[in-house]
Amino acid sequence: MQASISKYALPLLVCFLALSPAGPIQASQDGGSSSQTPASKPAGNNGGYTWVMAGEGLLEGVHTDLMSYKAPDGERINTERAEFGSADGAKTAHQHLDHSAAEIVKREDILDGSAKVIGERSVLTLVDKDGKKSTAIVITKGADFQEFICSSARDVLAFEEYVKSLEAEHAKSK
Repeated sequence: MQASISKYALPLLVCFLALSPAGPIQASQDGGSSSQTPASKPAGNNGGYTWVMAGEGLLEGVHTDLMSYKAPDGERINTERAEFGSADGAKTAHQHLDHSAAEIVKREDILDGSAKVIGERSVLTLVDKDGKKSTAIVITKGADFQEFICSSARDVLAFEEYVKSLEAEHAKSK
């Protein structure tokens, strides 16, 4: 059964919006312990992003973490992360999204330092049932799956760069 993430994630996001208070990202980070990776919940210098809500969902039967942020210009960026049991599972979810997209703007392999393919990145144009367009960035690295969606291509690409900088900082601190 092929289904787009938005079919399952959007209703969950709307549900959790009512349950989760909005506020600055730092406020949600202070004094609490979290198992989230740095890319799941921006911390520290938040680049102007405000954490709006969090939730959980299912993608292809796998537990996902759903987050929503407000960009400095007010656009909303929704994220989804999942850890599949295998690289094949993550790749299958990625391919389902690619096939359900109105347009594949860009598709590229992700390489490690020795030029070995370790994942894939797609930039997709999605169109919902009401005809509204959004841009999705879908990234798989091994069993890890990540998706960012926003109605603004500029904002979702900037958020992806911000997440990459957080991941680089996190890798340095290990």
